[in-house]
Amino acid sequence: PYVVTIMADTVVRAADIDEDAAMQAQEKAQQALAAGDKKIISKDQALTELSEASAMLRVLKDLEKLKK
Repeated sequence: PYVVTIMADTVVRAADIDEDAAMQAQEKAQQALAAGDKKIISKDQALTELSEASAMLRVLKDLEKLKK
């Protein structure tokens, strides 16, 4: 009950998240999904990038709530 084990392939510290870059990545992934052009990026890759960018932005938003 007093030990937490986190198993992950990668870790991103909140302080290392660039909000502008995450927003741009999210927008790019959304545009790729909307365009449906598989020559530029696959649907799976676009969904992965969208998920990652959204998670980063969610972390930043949650941290802002904690600071208040």
